[in-house]
Amino acid sequence: MKLGTSIVTLLALTCLSAACGKPDAKKPAPLPFETIEIAGQDDVDITADLYKPENPGSPKTLILLFHQAGTSRGEYRTIAPRLTQMGFHCLAVDQRSGEKDYWNNITNLTAEVAASLALPQDYAAAYKDLKSALDWSQSEGYENVLIWGSSYSSALVFKLASQQSDPIKAVLSFSPGEYIEGESVSGWAKDVNVPVYIAYGSASEEKSSSRPIFDAVSNETKEFKGLAGRHGSSVLMENEGNWSSVLEFLKPFAPAGAR
Repeated sequence: MKLGTSIVTLLALTCLSAACGKPDAKKPAPLPFETIEIAGQDDVDITADLYKPENPGSPKTLILLFHQAGTSRGEYRTIAPRLTQMGFHCLAVDQRSGEKDYWNNITNLTAEVAASLALPQDYAAAYKDLKSALDWSQSEGYENVLIWGSSYSSALVFKLASQQSDPIKAVLSFSPGEYIEGESVSGWAKDVNVPVYIAYGSASEEKSSSRPIFDAVSNETKEFKGLAGRHGSSVLMENEGNWSSVLEFLKPFAPAGAR
């Protein structure tokens, strides 16, 4: 019995020693974002993923990330972490017009809430969610905000920038077009007075639909880039080379001391 007890004790001590030697071995890696809810219009709670940089620098700068048609905030799961490396905070927003994203299978929870309330979920209706996200950024003390749209939301960001000039410092628009029935995206673009980056995909109609919007932008600091890939922000997942012009455009807005 004594021998058996000694063996059990020895095994227990050995296991304890091994565990002490690797205290973090079983801890899961922290998620790069926090899923939050922000107050929206029409009693719609908006779901969003908030990504924070390790070294944020100053001033506190946020990029609002809006997804393309039929998708969700999941469109930015691999894109936002690249932006936080430059010191940006990022908020990837679920708009009420969308479903589940194609890349990470993340369900659009804002769209589910809007559907449960029998509210309109067309592209134009989603503008309310963009505006609510910008309002949230101000309540959280972000000094500078950049707005980034994909497909239909790349059109709506021009409306947001034309009507809410402060604190928006720049617009990034991936595959814009005249997607909003009864509205003129080019008309909004004429009233945008901040730097603008417009990207279009490889298909011929991508360039032809986005060029008039680019030409309408009055600010002299503007870029028009053709990127290898299909449509919207997802081109950044398709080809690493597509990142270079985006990162170069963002450099002047990156918080000082973030790197």
